[in-house]
Amino acid sequence: ISHQNHAQPGYGIGQYHLSTAWDISSTASWLGAFDPASVAGRGDPAYTVGFDFSVDGTKLYVIGWDSLSLTDAVFEYTLSTPWSLQSVVLTNTFSIIPDGILYVSVNFNSIKISNDGSRLYLIGTGVPSLGQPAVPIVAQYDFDVLYDVTSLIFGDYIGIPESIVPRDIAFSSNGLQAFITDSGLIKVHQYTMTTAWDFTSSMYSERNLFLWNQQYNNSGIFIGNNGTRIYSAGQFGASTESFEPS
Repeated sequence: ISHQNHAQPGYGIGQYHLSTAWDISSTASWLGAFDPASVAGRGDPAYTVGFDFSVDGTKLYVIGWDSLSLTDAVFEYTLSTPWSLQSVVLTNTFSIIPDGILYVSVNFNSIKISNDGSRLYLIGTGVPSLGQPAVPIVAQYDFDVLYDVTSLIFGDYIGIPESIVPRDIAFSSNGLQAFITDSGLIKVHQYTMTTAWDFTSSMYSERNLFLWNQQYNNSGIFIGNNGTRIYSAGQFGASTESFEPS
């Protein structure tokens, strides 16, 4: 989930306009959907499992299946009009290949870009060796050139054993807090980083937001309005809920 946009199964990414900023209970006007597979260019994803924007809305990043490389990949798009899904052009791709040492296969559900464009994060599961069960992980990459996926350098895999089915990750605006939504436990886990935007320095805070009474299959999370609201996408029907931290 990303501010002003959320995933629509079967339609790629759907976009709405809110009549009141940050308030999803206000009148939401449907602006249309963007299907990454419909954009002309190399290796458009056959399906989309996660997406994120640069902080200025001029870049869109999608994780999905690359039919040319036959691997999951990150697809980088440029938006000629910030935040407008009607002005999207595919610019670069980056294939996601497991290191073969810590994990022989990986399966990621979501993607996040740091606010300063220096890091990229993927969240999902990895299989340590053949025959072993998959374990929840976050993969962290560094951008050698800000926001350019062709310059990505693998950083590290970080285990998140307190999660069962991690689906999405969000950060506070200063990069010192991380939030992971877990559809297996139907809650949000909170982490604290000693170094901003470096998830390898994270510590599990033991703080959780339980969603049992609001939704299930929670699959997306976003922190908005200067950290005063949390948005969680999931099913109660099919909904997006907002919460205000007390």
